[in-house]
Formats: sequence, C-alpha cells, structure tokens
Amino acid sequence: MSTDAQWAKKGKGQPRLGLVQQGKVSVGLGREYATQLATVGWSTQNTDAMATAVAELESDISVQAENRASQGDAHRGEQAGIDEAKRFLRLLSHALPAVLRDTSNGLTASDFAGRGELARSTPKIIGYLTKIRPHVAALDSALTPAFGGQSALAQLDRVKSELDAADTKQEVSVSALPADTAKLYVTKGKLLEAIEDINHAGKIAFDGDATMIALWNKDILVRARRARKNPLPAPGPTANTEQATTE
Repeated sequence: MSTDAQWAKKGKGQPRLGLVQQGKVSVGLGREYATQLATVGWSTQNTDAMATAVAELESDISVQAENRASQGDAHRGEQAGIDEAKRFLRLLSHALPAVLRDTSNGLTASDFAGRGELARSTPKIIGYLTKIRPHVAALDSALTPAFGGQSALAQLDRVKSELDAADTKQEVSVSALPADTAKLYVTKGKLLEAIEDINHAGKIAFDGDATMIALWNKDILVRARRARKNPLPAPGPTANTEQATTE
C-alpha cells in the first residue's frame, strides 16, 4: 500500500486536467464493466474512490492549490534526469541488436529485458540502470560508436548519478510541501495509481479480446503530458494578416 509521501511523489508533476479527463473515462469503464471487473478483484468501491478523486481534482480548492504550487527546481531536475536516462536507453536499444550479434560474450537481448516497464518511474529507471551496468561494461568498446565515440559505461554512470541526486532532492522537496499542495499531489497520485490498477484489471478480465483490451489505456493522460512538455507555439501571422499590416 502506498503512503501519502509516495502518492505525492507519484502525483507531483502530473497534469491535473489530463488526470481528470482520464479518470472520468476510467470511472465510466468501471461502471459499465463492473461485473467483469469484480471477477478479477476490482470492486465498485474502487470505482467510487476514483470518482471521488476526480471530483476533488475538479474542485476550486484543487485549482487554487495548483495555481499556488511551484513545480520547483527539484521536480524539473528529476524530469530532466529522466529524459537523459531515457535518451541513453533509447540509444542503447538501437545499438544492441548488432552489437549482441557481433560480440561473443554470451550476452543476449534477455539480459537487457525490462526497459518497456520503466515508464517515467525514477526508482525503476535507477534499478534498471544498476541491473544492466555489468552488461554495458562488457560491451563498452563495441557500444562506443553509438554514443558518439564516448564510453557507454561512462554515460550510464553519469545519467544514473544525476538521477540519483535529483531523486534525493525531490524526496526532500515533497516532505516540505505546503499542506494544500501536498493534498493535491496525494490526490493526483492516488488517482493515477487507480487508473493504472483498473487498466490492469480490465486487461486481465478481457484477456484474449484485443478490442476490449484496447479500452484500458492512459492515452488521454499521455497526450496531456506531451502537450504540457511540448506546448504548441503561438500561431504566426497569416498571409492575410501580413497583407493587412503592410497596407
């Protein structure tokens, strides 16, 4: 069971409106498929708790808390560290097939399994980097071209060290949050966890039915995260506007 501190850390940085929209979809699915979900351990009480969290995040109190909340250097630092680690792992995944094929040291793709389960979880990413470090060390010279002539092992150590430091700073900042901000982050964390849990339950309940399994996703939330990370630029002047300006 997660603690308030864990929920706050999970919820901090998540887009409130994206969570609300995704939560409403998940609540709707929970109501519609309550019978099937109950067979795999997801109860109507779980769905009711999600609906309550959605309502809390839509409240004026949550909106005001969000407006006052500062994301802070600690959170930005952790997110930047995650981005760097993900970039390292992306380059590694592109280089591995050829390197493993051409290198005789007994390593296989299964030794690097688990990357797809990391999402943007700092503990999971740190754990995965720790797990694969000996394998990267064994392949370091062969991986060098994929990292611009630099040591892949040195790059791994760098991104892990930066992520470790950012994670520690983030832990301290969460513990020092104002009460209303902490409550907002806890509620967001609880809702996100519930969305993930109901998605797992739905995929178990409808195992083998690809159409039904496709319903249980976080697509709305993922789009909201991307939109906030890469906001659309302000529209430039149109041809008509430019013409009117010169006339």
